[in-house]
Amino acid sequence: DKALNTDANNPLVYGERSQIYLAKNDVDRALADLDRAIELGTISPAPYRARAKIYESKGDTARAIDDLNEAIRLDPRPAAVYFERAGLRQANGETAHVLTDLNDGLARNPDNVTALMTRAQIKDDRGDISGAIADYGAVLKHNPKNVAALNAHAMALMQTKDYAKAADDFDHIIALDPKNAQVYYQRGLAREQIQQFDRAMADFKLALARDRNLDDARLEVFDAGWRHEN
Repeated sequence: DKALNTDANNPLVYGERSQIYLAKNDVDRALADLDRAIELGTISPAPYRARAKIYESKGDTARAIDDLNEAIRLDPRPAAVYFERAGLRQANGETAHVLTDLNDGLARNPDNVTALMTRAQIKDDRGDISGAIADYGAVLKHNPKNVAALNAHAMALMQTKDYAKAADDFDHIIALDPKNAQVYYQRGLAREQIQQFDRAMADFKLALARDRNLDDARLEVFDAGWRHEN
């Protein structure tokens, strides 16, 4: 406040005071100071990013995105701002724009695991299976024990008919989560495709031992028994 008494038109001072208000959870005063900093023509992206977070907390994603657009115009270098905008655009269902932001952010910070996983899932949903496999693989390089990435990677490999590698992924998941009935079932399907019928049958039985209500595994066991008898 003393600084404002001597320099009431300094946007930097308003930006700094807004952070003090935010620390006190005084969102309305913080927003007022951020508005004033921006009105005074700040050349810093920080007030725009801070205001975007407030708009996001209020559910106003459109205005939050507008502020992040301006923050990027002022300084296009930080990866984080692209990831922030991607999150807002994803909430709005703007999938194509989300992918663009994730690409831009990952070009600046290729090690962001959350962004890699999100991009992989978008590619997967859009049918870019090879791209999804590459991104899931990048996630696994950072954390080979990421069960969600292992499972998604395996399922994508199944789509490309790379059943042996998919079975390897399921092996890793089972080592980490041996009670997961669905994974035994999926590994059984992969092994069935590479003609490891005895091992596939063992997996279907292991799946049923963990979940007696797993109808898909029960059907596989029944079909295999029928084929054997006939």
